Amino acid sequence: MHRNFYLFLYDLLWITGFILVMGLSFIPIALLTSLIVGKFSTLTIIFSIPLLFYIFLNLYILICGSLFRLTVPRLKEGSYRTNSRQFIIWRVNWHFYSYVFLFFRRYLFYNRTIRFLFLRLMRVNLRYSTYMAEMIDLQDANNLITIGSNSGLGSEALLATHLNMGNDVMIFRRVTIGDNVMVSARACIAPGATIGHNVFIGFNTMLSLNVSIGEDTRIGANAVIGSNVKIGSNCRIGPHSVIKDNAVIPDGTVVPDFGRVTDTDTATEEHQAATS
Repeated sequence: MHRNFYLFLYDLLWITGFILVMGLSFIPIALLTSLIVGKFSTLTIIFSIPLLFYIFLNLYILICGSLFRLTVPRLKEGSYRTNSRQFIIWRVNWHFYSYVFLFFRRYLFYNRTIRFLFLRLMRVNLRYSTYMAEMIDLQDANNLITIGSNSGLGSEALLATHLNMGNDVMIFRRVTIGDNVMVSARACIAPGATIGHNVFIGFNTMLSLNVSIGEDTRIGANAVIGSNVKIGSNCRIGPHSVIKDNAVIPDGTVVPDFGRVTDTDTATEEHQAATS
């Protein structure tokens, strides 16, 4: 009963916020419409409809981001119960993001300027040169995300800063992506990931919780990188490789296609075999 009550409040808050954003967005459009109707012909009014919708759409997105910036505190890393203050902050954060993400996701990620302004208002640390495909699955938009210059996220790539651990516990971790990083289509980046500069992550590759990747490293398609794995700089991880939890991959390591690494010794042996 206690949990259902909180869920009801969260839903009520979502609806209230959505009505507020829509109402504020319609006010300037209503004023413009009254001006056009009063001074111009019927034909002009008809041709003005697409322009008015375009203005409304951009106003809606920017008003949503602005209200979020003015009313919602920054999110902090950690593990929190679903009735804690930090969890409520995350829920409100998601409410504002979902107003745009659920209804206008394709437009948001297609229009680079509006996307940049909105995500910056949502406190995402990114550059204007950051590329995001129209169908990217950006699960969160908050201050825990940092994406460097000239980096790209491919179609259906998934990035999240939260993870439900069960028993009403949610964890929040930073995701940091360096400069000139390419995350290919359908790759998955879990909370806690730290990706250095000039890294390539292949198609459908999965990075589990708290993965660290050094600079100039390439990871092939369909690789699975376990939790708490540390991969050094200038490494080559072949397609379909599996790196088990807590493994440490030294700098310059080459893991062959379909390779399996369980600890530091295994990684070192495979590196020596590949370079001998």
